[in-house]
Amino acid sequence: MATEEQGGQGSGPGPVLVIILYIMALFLPLVGIIIGLIYGMSSDPRKKAVGRMCILLGIISIVLSIICYFWWIVTWWVWF
Repeated sequence: MATEEQGGQGSGPGPVLVIILYIMALFLPLVGIIIGLIYGMSSDPRKKAVGRMCILLGIISIVLSIICYFWWIVTWWVWF
């Protein structure tokens, strides 16, 4: 019975860690993609799901950064 409890507790990342990883993936996209690749190679389905979401959030963050950068360039040219 003790082995079942130990196996259940360590089978996936906790909710606080998952939130921290998602925030890191949004604000530090390269770190999020690396963490996503590491977690995505796990055999645990919960870790794989967290890894996929970190990769997705990292890519979304990069795309939004590029869009904002080009938007800034376009608006800068309009004013000058």
